Amino acid sequence: WQKKEDSLTKDLLERLTQVVQVIGKEGGYTFILERHDASVLYAKDDVDLTRAVIDRFNKTGGKP
Repeated sequence: WQKKEDSLTKDLLERLTQVVQVIGKEGGYTFILERHDASVLYAKDDVDLTRAVIDRFNKTGGKP
């Protein structure tokens, strides 16, 4: 069970990374951080790309 979960998680994260990379290139961003793991102490709400990433991922199935 753990191997299957790890495999699914890895696939999901790879597809999510591809979507974030496309959004980064299209938006001309220098970098995009993951808010919780990157120790971001403050970020303006208008630069939060979470909704854009989720929408793009859902629309494309995680394909760039």
